Amino acid sequence: MVRGSELRIYSHAEVIRILREMMRLLMPDKSYENIHLIEVQDGETVRILGREVTFFDVHAAKARQFGYVLRYGEGKTLVCLGDEPYNEECRRYAQGCTWLMHEAFCREADETIFDPHRISHSTVRDACVNAESLQAENLILYHTEDRTKGRRKELYTEEGKQYYNGTLYVPEDLETIELIREES
Repeated sequence: MVRGSELRIYSHAEVIRILREMMRLLMPDKSYENIHLIEVQDGETVRILGREVTFFDVHAAKARQFGYVLRYGEGKTLVCLGDEPYNEECRRYAQGCTWLMHEAFCREADETIFDPHRISHSTVRDACVNAESLQAENLILYHTEDRTKGRRKELYTEEGKQYYNGTLYVPEDLETIELIREES
């Protein structure tokens, strides 16, 4: 960390407990004084960097996990559904969003190879059907397998466009997508 800088991590109680223990074990010199672990509850809205963020339980199968809705501009929203398949309980947070971030581990065409549903993940088809149902304007697919790296964008987009009519993004690792343009 840069001297004098602060880091704020927002999460539910279980993750906060784990992070505190890791900091205690890995940073015994108390160099974590400028790290602030902030517990949030399901449905809680907080202001972060001048924007409203609502955290919500994604009803994950493996471990408790929160997604979030970031509100910006005039009625614009960015929704992240976490690292699990979409759960209908989250519809009220994601319906009609400007940007939807949805994990898509593999193409439906490769479902028998990767068996994503067994490991609580989605296919491109699943994510795109969900985004279409939620009427999301833009969809970002992430947390993908690496076997198709180099062709992933092309292959995932080709499959996804069969199920989703909005703008589909399949970023490569470290690629930047400008979601929010600051108004001058």
